[in-house]
Amino acid sequence: MDTKFLLLEDGVTIRRELMAIIGDAVDGICLVMYIFCDDESGKAVLHELIRAARRGVRVRIIIDGFGSAFTPDRFFAPLLEAGGSIQRFNAHWHPRYLLRNHQKFMIADSRTVITGGFNIADHYFGDGVQNGWRESGLRVDGPVVSELQIYFELLWNVPIASGLKLRDMISGAAKGRPPPKQVEWLVSRPGIRRSRHADYLRRDLKRASQLTLVMGYFVPTVSLRRLIGRIARRGRVQIVLPQITDVPIARYAAWFTFPRLLRDGCQIYEYQPRPLHAKLIVMDDIVYAGSANIDTRSLHVNFELSVRIQDAKLAALVRKFIEKDIRLSTRITQEVYERNSSILQRIIRSGAYTLLSRFDYFLSRKFVD
Repeated sequence: MDTKFLLLEDGVTIRRELMAIIGDAVDGICLVMYIFCDDESGKAVLHELIRAARRGVRVRIIIDGFGSAFTPDRFFAPLLEAGGSIQRFNAHWHPRYLLRNHQKFMIADSRTVITGGFNIADHYFGDGVQNGWRESGLRVDGPVVSELQIYFELLWNVPIASGLKLRDMISGAAKGRPPPKQVEWLVSRPGIRRSRHADYLRRDLKRASQLTLVMGYFVPTVSLRRLIGRIARRGRVQIVLPQITDVPIARYAAWFTFPRLLRDGCQIYEYQPRPLHAKLIVMDDIVYAGSANIDTRSLHVNFELSVRIQDAKLAALVRKFIEKDIRLSTRITQEVYERNSSILQRIIRSGAYTLLSRFDYFLSRKFVD
């Protein structure tokens, strides 16, 4: 069976596919989600999971202890009664509490996976233009999904809540079986050394002649900005970021990086209609999709999952999809930047960038061992 890809262009499509995959599952459903809300969307997804468990499907869920802190255990009680299982990742306060499981994916029958930047909550399942947040996702079908199933079993069997040391989970993640070349499941994890995701990202940036990305949170390090600028000087770079965001400090930090990127010739846009939370990257014929942002927390602090796919047809489709968002965005030129950069604004941006790029890295180094 060949691997098949389906780009999910908004939250409405993501929710529809999510429900359909659960409804069609016959053996097992493995769900890892940062936020699982007790709202209309959360209740609808939970109801479908309960139905699956009642027909004999093995349902296992991992939710983050911080991201889903306000979703009570009683919300999931009907799923447990139907035979499902649930774990909360890192749910109790201790020095490593800020190391979070930010991954978002669901596996069905070890042959279908859906992943992206979305969580399970009402505002992630809108169209991103008239309602909800701007989201995107990717569905992958084929034997390659079995590689991700192996990783899920590691997450399930080595939860932080069990009292096992975090480094045991990190070393286990690093020993995963190498996936196929066309499709690679890339995990980011806490630590000082670069994860496979960071290694692949840097390698691809060094080689690319075109880069187009949509990113909910964009706080690249100096070295990443340098690599992106080199692509702009030899080809083309388009960067689409949110104007409306749930983390205003992240927008300040992103603007701090603009001067160098603009000088190198990058085209920078801010998406206008709704909050933008999607995470999509296309470099030449390579596509990245998943939970990871381009920031220190995604690359060095959180557990994140991205899928890297080398497929010219999918890359062209993603690039065309991002063009739609560009048409709904305002371009940040050098003139626009200067007009919106008072001394006070520059100070705030510098402080925001320092906090988000240095503080999280310090936490990673201090609390992993």
